Amino acid sequence: MTLVKLMCWVYLMTFSKGDQCKDNQHCSDCDRIGSCLTDCDTGYFDRMCMSACSKTCRNHSCQLSVSGVGDCTQRCVPGYQGPVCDIPCDSPGGRCTACPGGCDGGYCQLGSSCVSGCVDSYYGTDCKSCSSRCKSCNRMTESCRECHPGYFGPNCGYSCDHCLGSCEHGCTGGCLPGFYGAFCDKTCSEMCGSDPNTSTDKPLLVPNTGVRDCHRDSGECIHGCEEGWYGRQCSSPCSSNCRNSKCQSDSGSCTDGCARGFYGGLCHHTCEVCHDGVCDQKTGTCTEGCQLTGRKCDSTCAANCSIAECLSCNHGNYN
Repeated sequence: MTLVKLMCWVYLMTFSKGDQCKDNQHCSDCDRIGSCLTDCDTGYFDRMCMSACSKTCRNHSCQLSVSGVGDCTQRCVPGYQGPVCDIPCDSPGGRCTACPGGCDGGYCQLGSSCVSGCVDSYYGTDCKSCSSRCKSCNRMTESCRECHPGYFGPNCGYSCDHCLGSCEHGCTGGCLPGFYGAFCDKTCSEMCGSDPNTSTDKPLLVPNTGVRDCHRDSGECIHGCEEGWYGRQCSSPCSSNCRNSKCQSDSGSCTDGCARGFYGGLCHHTCEVCHDGVCDQKTGTCTEGCQLTGRKCDSTCAANCSIAECLSCNHGNYN
């Protein structure tokens, strides 16, 4: 008898569950009036799980809202917006103006954000345009991932115009004459000497002679300096004490000697105390004697006097 009771109980438990769901409800259990006691199957909503979620809900997933409609729980498929995904997005230039041309699939915003994110060349929640130099950029940070032909470097900020050869990975082949630096974005000094073996009509060239050229890394002038300048990048003018303002490109030493009254390699020492400012260009010796300026200042040195001797005379005591 006990076995019979147990079998009856199992039967009731097995076949009474869901026994009240007789109206095609999409749930596993209902109460006596047909309302679902469990969650609706995917794709359905309302108390009896008989209303189908909109096909424009992503994954056909929705739930009953307080207003009695099926709000999409996993947002919309591309092309639709709104709580129940029943509002079609317009194509770029239409109603969805927050991200014209930038949304994946050509569709725009849910509120102010793109439903499906941005396509290449656009970024942010409202799909703003990336830099015109970017072929594609990070869709959140705007940083360039791929450059349009003719640009390279961080955020495609450098032009290939001055690269020698291809610049897909930077100016790996070097720079065109007249430019230097890792990105060939720096101009060689205009005071760099030209290559006498090259002639061209392009800008930044010495007229009728050749290219202003410098070392790729340092910018050091390869062919020396223009007349009147010296230094590695020919950035220093020759001393005004140099005769004819000419000096050596590397050291700045005056090549034509010093102007009257000066001596030394850079003509930065004065020999004005010498007669007529004439002195030996290297040693400063007054070759024509001293310039006598004081009363009772009689020098016994008439030629090849040292600067010290002339100074001693010129600064003698006056009585």
